[in-house]
Amino acid sequence: IGGRSKVFDSAPAAVKESWSRAVACAQTNGYAEATILLWGLRKQELTPAQSTAVKASLKTVMEAMYAAAERGDPAGQQAVDELKKRPHRE
Repeated sequence: IGGRSKVFDSAPAAVKESWSRAVACAQTNGYAEATILLWGLRKQELTPAQSTAVKASLKTVMEAMYAAAERGDPAGQQAVDELKKRPHRE
């Protein structure tokens, strides 16, 4: 998802920080944390390009998480389990 980072160059510091953390988590198979950060970003005031980047990244991360869980990757399964426990997902 890091390839979409350009659209966050002019974002407020808090939004840019959340995006950077989400990218870092996604790159290290921190699926649950990346998903939670992206869910949080969807609630921020974003430009249309930023909103599109967040939605596309959320789809990418969740697909990777479920694929990892299906092939028996403990990180993927743990993330799926963790997200299922959250009372409100979006």
